[in-house]
Amino acid sequence: MRVERRLAAIMAADVVGYSRLMGQDEEGTVRQIKSLLDQVVRPAVAEHRGRIVKTMGDGFLGEFASVVEAFECALRLQRAAAKRAVGVAEIDKIVLRIGINVGDIIIEDGDVFGEGVNIAARLEGICDPGGISVSGRAWEDLRKLKHDFTDMGELKLKNIAQPVRVLAYQAPARVRSAPAAGAKSIPEPEPAPAPAAESIGPAAPDPRMRWRVATAASAAVIVLGVIGVKQLWHAPASKAAAPRPIEFVSTEVGKMSCSWLKVTEQDGSGVYTLSGASGAAPAAISAQLQRGAETQNLKALKVNAGAVAPVDPQRCAWIDTLRPFRSANPPRFDLKVGKRTRGQTRTELTFNPEELGPFGALYGLEPSGEVQRVLGRADVRKFAVPNKDGTYTLHFDTDRTGWNGVIFLQSDTAVPRKAVEQPMTTLQQRETFASRAKAGGWRFELAWFWVEP
Repeated sequence: MRVERRLAAIMAADVVGYSRLMGQDEEGTVRQIKSLLDQVVRPAVAEHRGRIVKTMGDGFLGEFASVVEAFECALRLQRAAAKRAVGVAEIDKIVLRIGINVGDIIIEDGDVFGEGVNIAARLEGICDPGGISVSGRAWEDLRKLKHDFTDMGELKLKNIAQPVRVLAYQAPARVRSAPAAGAKSIPEPEPAPAPAAESIGPAAPDPRMRWRVATAASAAVIVLGVIGVKQLWHAPASKAAAPRPIEFVSTEVGKMSCSWLKVTEQDGSGVYTLSGASGAAPAAISAQLQRGAETQNLKALKVNAGAVAPVDPQRCAWIDTLRPFRSANPPRFDLKVGKRTRGQTRTELTFNPEELGPFGALYGLEPSGEVQRVLGRADVRKFAVPNKDGTYTLHFDTDRTGWNGVIFLQSDTAVPRKAVEQPMTTLQQRETFASRAKAGGWRFELAWFWVEP
């Protein structure tokens, strides 16, 4: 057995939504991925003086002597994947995530190990679909290239002791989505610095928010009209006719990665309001929808995305894993947030527990991205106050400020402990969750709200 160490650039890549693709067309997905590996990945890696260490069904691990070669190879792969996806139905597209890191690795029998490899895998896990995420160490060598990067700051990656600075490549729209909200643009060396990406309101703090069920109602509350909007769908008058604006906006919103958005039409005003959360900046969302509308021969749209909550990059894999199991009939509810008193904010949630099913539950989504179970359907009557219309009002206190979420799980089958709370940043975690959710018929709805400092 031969073991050695060396400094190398490591590339980790995987296919977005692999479990979903395999579930809908196993043979077709395997054929597409094999074609991509044989016709695009292997030739590109070899041309950029790298080697494929191993393939994992839905992705691969590669090693390069130069981080510049690794990045140029990744860029070539993303462009090739985007080109191959032209004309393919959105649900059938093969989209890649790629992470690149530079670090010390251990080579044993041709395989590679070590923290340098682990960081590359974590970078891939938090990457935008169609994007490239690199570590700060890798960027030090890439900053000389004439490419824009988006600085995501120092992030805590799972099982990595120290925070890692993460930078995302700001590729053209045909390759990947807009950068995460609030991120800073890293300018090219020679041209003038690029402007910072627009942030969405006050930045959400990193500290955890602990959820506690309260025992009394709040005296003063502020109603947040950010969730619970009924989504509207209309069929076009004919095949030749342009889609109705509300239909177009709803369809496009459903395609956006790392987001959980709804759209409603303001009666007679021609303004379409988005609510929920997204990894893209509000201005980028509005601009994308308005440009797309022009290609559909629709009159100019006015899209209001100002109330959209920002999604932490570390939540993306979790949100994208839940999206295929979004509820077609979300529970009806009313969410109110009171004033902050003595470091606590009283929140009240009114809903009908019958709409959750016998094994439904409520979860809290904290500013840190951590998911915490609040209570199950069976506990509602113990902690919530009944109303005359059959609904119940649950009061709970939060001790952290910023954007937070409430997750509704609808289920007719038992849910294993920690099945929803797990981070789902690795392929194995995502596949396990998807398998359980599909078998159990789980359906989810998310409500987002802002807690004033």
